[in-house]
Amino acid sequence: MFPAIPVAPHLLKSNDQQTVKLWQAMPGNHRGETVEVSASLMSELQTAQSVIDIVKEHLSFGPGNGKSAFMLTRGQNYQREVAARHVRDADFRGDNQAIVKSALAAQTGNCGENSALTMAYLSAMELDRPIATWAAANNPDHQFTVIGDLRMPGEAVVVDSWPVFARAHLVNNAQFQPDASRPLDIHMPGMPPKMELDQMGDITPLSKDRIAHINQRNQTPGYEQALADPSRVRLFERNHGIVNLGVRYQNRDNPQDVHENTANREEYERQAYGTRLARQHLRNTDGD
Repeated sequence: MFPAIPVAPHLLKSNDQQTVKLWQAMPGNHRGETVEVSASLMSELQTAQSVIDIVKEHLSFGPGNGKSAFMLTRGQNYQREVAARHVRDADFRGDNQAIVKSALAAQTGNCGENSALTMAYLSAMELDRPIATWAAANNPDHQFTVIGDLRMPGEAVVVDSWPVFARAHLVNNAQFQPDASRPLDIHMPGMPPKMELDQMGDITPLSKDRIAHINQRNQTPGYEQALADPSRVRLFERNHGIVNLGVRYQNRDNPQDVHENTANREEYERQAYGTRLARQHLRNTDGD
């Protein structure tokens, strides 16, 4: 059971000893199920996963309000999120992509930054279906991006990079359900991208000195202070956003083409260590 996994063959893909099967390694009643999808939907799932991976690479300090990230970075994720909010107003005020640029500069972000950066990337992919960012109906503090029509939940793709083990999935297997009355951003096919990809590469990361200065001015609790009084920081533990991790998507035109819920073993064990520390030291935070 998460967060610790033994060295056991049944937790690994037989052809890849470095890949963990999340549906067996994570707690919960995850049942194996193969869902056939069209070639175009499989392509969108794969594009969605690629964008999730890219966003995580850019926001390399993890979620700004993530518990395991807090422990693994010794609070740098939280302090960088504070810095991101500051430079959004100080450096990028009036910029339509201020939230994206501030997240790239700080290299972290909460769900708002994650969804904005996800939308920016997806809008540059020339997809054939609408893309929208939605508030979660069952968790109003959360937001995420979806490709496709919510009226067809078995064909709409969730693209949410905020959870620790973020995997592209369909709305009908999502823990976070979109609130159809609360679209936060929409991109229709043929519209110009939210931000050019080369612009993203031009964002200069914030220096450690500036991050420290911003947090000193904001009197942000440091790592040791937060451990001494966890109620001073609001952090969350969210390992994934999928109801049944056992669902695997298979291209009906090419049975060898599958998308399933796995994780790199090294990253899994790293996050397991962070979660173990968080459960030991951060039990009194305001998150769940």
